[in-house]
Amino acid sequence: MRLEDITGILPWITLVDAFSETEISFRLAGTMIREIMGFELTDRHLLEMMEPGYRASRGARGTHSHTALWRHLDLGD
Repeated sequence: MRLEDITGILPWITLVDAFSETEISFRLAGTMIREIMGFELTDRHLLEMMEPGYRASRGARGTHSHTALWRHLDLGD
């Protein structure tokens, strides 16, 4: 796959680093994510954006490996 093959989804890509249960940050958030959220997520700490009551449960989930699967993505020939 070449980068030019996925240019249509790049604005929607989000990469998150989960270093520990309390250190989870956005490595990259595409431009459409910024448009929808109304602010830049890149380099922001995920748990700091959450209400304190949700931080522990979300942090514990953040250390598991997750994979997103694009099932109906047409990249052309």
